[in-house]
Order: sequence, then C-alpha cells, then structure tokens
Amino acid sequence: MSDSALEKAFDEIHNALPELLCPSFEEVSSFPKNKKVIERELNDKLAELRQKCREGVRYILAQIAQQEPKKAKEISELLHEKFNSILTPSIFTLVVLKVVAGQSWREAFGMSTEFLNILYEQAKTIFEGGRFQEAAACFTFLSWFDGKQYDFWMALGHSHFHNAEHLLAIKAYKVASKTCAEEAWPHLYSALCFEALGNQDEAKISVQEALEKAKQQGDETVTIDLQKKLEAYKQEPVEPIS
Repeated sequence: MSDSALEKAFDEIHNALPELLCPSFEEVSSFPKNKKVIERELNDKLAELRQKCREGVRYILAQIAQQEPKKAKEISELLHEKFNSILTPSIFTLVVLKVVAGQSWREAFGMSTEFLNILYEQAKTIFEGGRFQEAAACFTFLSWFDGKQYDFWMALGHSHFHNAEHLLAIKAYKVASKTCAEEAWPHLYSALCFEALGNQDEAKISVQEALEKAKQQGDETVTIDLQKKLEAYKQEPVEPIS
C-alpha cells in the first residue's frame, strides 16, 4: 500500500472531523485551554499518530512479505482500496456516520476480523522479536484501526513499556481497561509503570484496583500475589512484581 492512501484518508478525516481520528489517544487535562491551544495540541497529536500509523502499516506488510510476498501484495492492495475509497464523498460520509454511531474504523470500512487477525499476528511477531519501537508503531495503527480490541491496547502498552515510555504505556493500559473492564492486568502493568516513574502512591492505587478485579474474577493466585504486593508498600524499598 502506498503511503499516499493512508495519508489521504487521514487528511479527509482531519479536514472534516479531526476529533474522530484519535479519541482514544487524547490526554485529559484538568487545566482550561483556549481554542488555539487545543487545536495546536490536536494537530501535534494527529501528526504523531499519522506518522506512527504509516510506519506501523509498513512494518506489518514487510513482515508478511518476508514469508508470503503474494499475501503481502493482496493485503496492501486491499488497504489501499479501502483508504482511497473515502475520497469519494458519499463513501466518506457513510464511513464517518458509522464511526460516529460507535463502530471502529475497521468496522466502518467493512473489513473482517479475520483480516484484522492477520495484521495482529504479524505485529505480535515483531514484538516477540524484541523490535519494540516497530511494535509500538504497529500497535498504534491497530489500536486506531480497531480501538475496541483489548489485546491491541495491551500490546501497545507493553511496547511502550519496553521502550521505557512509561507515561504512554499507562495511557494504553488505561484504554485497555475500558475495553475489558473486568481484567486486572491493565492495572497491574500500570502499577509497574508508576513504580518505574517513582510514583509509589499511584502504583499502590493501581495494585489495589488490580486486586479488586482479580477477586471478582476469582483468580486466587493473582489475588494472593497482589495482596503481598500491597503489604510490600508498607516497607522500603518497593520491589517490582516479578
């Protein structure tokens, strides 16, 4: 897929409704901001998101091409077709209306979960190979493309964590917890990030949240480990969860 297809798709969405591009990547601030500041920050975020998504698609396609060049070409052509389709005003309007109604971009484009799983498996291979910067780009694209997927946000958080980008990891884990509210793991990994940042108070809160979720799930092993972890906060130094 040529970069221009994804670039044009982002431009079309940005020109019409920029807030639809990356709602899950937004950072909530308690400080009032004027319109110009908000627009500048949004444009900066969109520029970063666009760059990472473009790189992520490249890495995924390159990974597929190593073993199945024909498959990579087919996937590239399909993505190119879908992204270019929204240059047609009627299709653009239909896609945007679907997103506004609650569909992911992947759903609005009419692409199957099977297709999505192919992309995910390649991104996971990149992560498992220790290529964490590339993995972060891959999972940024996937998390934008279908923001409803718990695994995508967790993988994005893990990628940022391994890149020592702890604040970005925390944001990803926070979204993961929204997509699957009963899971303890997003809170558990957030605690590790807060510990790495030296913020023991927030780490303790995250562990407590993880403990509550683990109890609800009836996971005795994790519950016992988390209870021990909470006890460890009463002592110094705090040891990370192994």
